Amino acid sequence: MLLQWPPRCLGNGVARDIVHRGAKPTRDNNHIAACNARLDHSSNARQVIADATEKALRDLFSAKLWLPAAPVTFTIEFKDAGLADNAARMPYTKMVDPRTVCFTADDYLTAFMGLRSMIALSRG
Repeated sequence: MLLQWPPRCLGNGVARDIVHRGAKPTRDNNHIAACNARLDHSSNARQVIADATEKALRDLFSAKLWLPAAPVTFTIEFKDAGLADNAARMPYTKMVDPRTVCFTADDYLTAFMGLRSMIALSRG
């Protein structure tokens, strides 16, 4: 799993494409009108949420537990080498390149705690 830290923002064109995806076309193609076309009335939204919640809870016991395959590796690509050097102070990390650090653990919880520790250490 490759993460970039700090997270990079999407460009306006990408964000606009995401917002407009699934929007109903409007006559004047105005940005505000296109966004408003996706909005539901609050009573309809409440009903949709209630129906989805009921369905999810009804199917809860048929859900299968998913665990990532062991070992679990998190790889972070930092914006500069200084952040990566700080994160590499954590034991058992490996420097992949000057800006990339990875950490491997036998289970997901330990790997996730290592990811959080690398992020915290990178800030100094």
